[in-house]
Amino acid sequence: MDTATSLTRPIVVVPLEFERRALSDTAVSQLCEIVCCGPGASSVGQWVASCGSGEQPLILVGLAGSLREDIATGTAHRVAKIIDDDGREWKPTFKGRDCETSASRDLTIVSTHQAVTDSAAKRALAQQTGADLVDMESAAFAAAASQIQRPWAVVRGVSDGVDDSLPDDIEDWIDEKGRTKTAAVISAIVRRPALIGAVRRLRAQSAAAMDAAAELIDSMLSA
Repeated sequence: MDTATSLTRPIVVVPLEFERRALSDTAVSQLCEIVCCGPGASSVGQWVASCGSGEQPLILVGLAGSLREDIATGTAHRVAKIIDDDGREWKPTFKGRDCETSASRDLTIVSTHQAVTDSAAKRALAQQTGADLVDMESAAFAAAASQIQRPWAVVRGVSDGVDDSLPDDIEDWIDEKGRTKTAAVISAIVRRPALIGAVRRLRAQSAAAMDAAAELIDSMLSA
């Protein structure tokens, strides 16, 4: 693999430590600096603002939920448009190489203030916004990167499908630095043993999604 010399080495920012570790074990670590900023709009917005202006591209990478039946878990996609709850829109200013990977598509993502954990809520959100994916960070990232006039892009791997329901308290399983709070996960499983299967499935789907994201970034940045 030959890295394109014409591209300034990007910084990949991820909200979760799980995502950072997953990418660190791939070729992405040779192409980019990888930084974990912590989860949520505030964390990613503050991190981007701290970067200041410059030509070095910023790429937000991580997990998202599918809002469409034809967007499968374990796939990864470049985001072509980002929208938020207020109807604002952003389009990436950095694209890298033209690339095609298996099951990869350019999609629209909507960012929400809270995790969308229910299948019915996912379908309603798709109908209301026309979006394909949902996360909590992309809009804040796009707004902050645009403000400091950095080239930027978003790549998301699909961890949960439109019919996959997530635990209502899943946001409480992650600390402010993006690390899994093991005690909180165990406590939730003790209270609700049926979560064991859901947690295992989500972890496997998330790992596959991050593998696909790494493949897509490699294709975007390599000669």
